Amino acid sequence: MSAYKVRKLFERGVAEETIRARLVALDRITEKLNVIPPTYSDFKESMKIALEYKLLPSDVLIAAIMRREEIKEILTLDSDFRRIPWLRIIP
Repeated sequence: MSAYKVRKLFERGVAEETIRARLVALDRITEKLNVIPPTYSDFKESMKIALEYKLLPSDVLIAAIMRREEIKEILTLDSDFRRIPWLRIIP
């Protein structure tokens, strides 16, 4: 089920079980995640990326952090990242 469908069901109060299952799954993988906090330089870089590639602020901040950390691949269903030529999208 897509995130959009789950959100709509959740708004109507009928997807609580699905949300709970997803939260449990997320909790299981969080200990394996490496969270990279943004820096002030990332925010400055994200402005440049936003103007060049016409992307939303959350996407460009991710891209700026990825550039700084030399991460070249992203696992996403967000097709907007395809506008950034130095990123490889893993669908």
